[in-house]
Amino acid sequence: MARFKLALQPPEVLAAVQSDLMPSAPDILVISNDGLLISSARRATGSRYSLEIAPDADHPLLPPYSSSGTIVIDDNVVPEAHRAAKLTALRARAPHASLIYVATNHSLAYERWARVMGVDYYVSRPIEGESLSLVLARFLEHRAALRGDAQGSKAEKNTMKTFVMRELDHVGIVDKPIPEPGPNDAVVKTTRALICTSDSHTIHGAIGPRHNLTLGHEAVGIVHEVGSEVNRFKPGDRVVVGAITPDWGDLASQAGHSSQSGGALGGWKFANIKDGVFADYFHVNDADANMALIPSEVSDESAVYCCDMMSTGFMAAENADIPIGGAVAVFALGPVGLMAVAGAKLRGAGLVIGVDSVPARQELARYYGADLIIDHVRRDPVDEIMKATRGEGVDAAIEALGGNEPFQNAIKVTRPGGVISNAGYHGKGEFVNIPRAEWGVGMAEKTIRTGLCPGGRLRMERLLRLLEKKKIDPTRMTTHRFSFGEIEKAFATMDKKLDGIIKPLILFD
Repeated sequence: MARFKLALQPPEVLAAVQSDLMPSAPDILVISNDGLLISSARRATGSRYSLEIAPDADHPLLPPYSSSGTIVIDDNVVPEAHRAAKLTALRARAPHASLIYVATNHSLAYERWARVMGVDYYVSRPIEGESLSLVLARFLEHRAALRGDAQGSKAEKNTMKTFVMRELDHVGIVDKPIPEPGPNDAVVKTTRALICTSDSHTIHGAIGPRHNLTLGHEAVGIVHEVGSEVNRFKPGDRVVVGAITPDWGDLASQAGHSSQSGGALGGWKFANIKDGVFADYFHVNDADANMALIPSEVSDESAVYCCDMMSTGFMAAENADIPIGGAVAVFALGPVGLMAVAGAKLRGAGLVIGVDSVPARQELARYYGADLIIDHVRRDPVDEIMKATRGEGVDAAIEALGGNEPFQNAIKVTRPGGVISNAGYHGKGEFVNIPRAEWGVGMAEKTIRTGLCPGGRLRMERLLRLLEKKKIDPTRMTTHRFSFGEIEKAFATMDKKLDGIIKPLILFD
């Protein structure tokens, strides 16, 4: 069953809302005729808080309650054809309420749709009544803390700071409850995190609108709490968590495509379909399979690169199937491209060509093993690569940007029978073009392989071994360091690529 997740508004917003509450506005408004759901809400509210029940989405009680603290809506009482309109109307009337959506027939696509519609907190049937009651109670404790009630000190201890995408193109700091683990899950106290360009893609709409979604997918930390069925980890363990946290019982995982568990890109949960890691604490599903212990010889600053940059860059080299002594071209030398250069060298490439115009990236690419650097602004990369390979082309080309032009160039410079490995995030446009002639009109036996950052404990342990044995030092890419309190500045710097930034490290208390 899906984990409950609650997105709280910042204290100043909630306080302002509460000060203007109409006398009759309930703390919780439940739109449902489900007895279990209603009784769960009643247990949470007890005698200290007000609760109203609206048996259907057209009930006359609904219109004035724009200032309710939280609204629970059961999809059973809303005809499918009207759900989008009802959710849009609810969000418009209650922009500062936490909107909880109870889904009858869960699917990953349904959950994504609900979040696009502005749902903060999604749960599927069958309803775990006690869990719902607990979460609602914790939300009310948080509101009590803001009002100065006696429960305030307890509620404050159960909240944390998070850095969220408030809406498209807007970010900020929001208080949320510290998550709780399910039986197979864990909660990690964050110590180090990295900001990724894909976080920028997200806030600018690459995966659609999100409402108060915690950002970030690269973090390490200390285990804070584990579920009853977690066997490999205990509180106090220092761990790394992959950016991709698959559901390992899914058929895609069993077929060898764990990053796609639950559907295309389904293993990508952090800052996509669940809250990410830019928070004092973060939740990890299937902890025994998705976390790895960090060896004592490896620093947190090094280990955090295993989450995504090393895993994705090395995946690009693995998918390229580079023969020992073969030639490979890497288009774009950002952190993923730099790790693709390093991965190509580790796999025995005889000639590694990097394509980028930024001098600092060029220098790092040489450090990680590039034999030749081509500035695509000054020279035509296709012409230069063909010259360097005596007109034959490379055995493999890696696209590490997510751009139409470098993708086409990767196809153009790959020899017949070679491999084009795409690790770039194509966040713009409806199509990616293939140059017909250089593709051999579809018959040149050029293989295009795509992939999403591999996750899982085994993957993380193997990457950590490379760090432990000093086979690679990813911290050379860390150009900037910020405290978590400075994360808005850090994000803006990364988003706009200011001050020569390559990779910013976020330090937590």
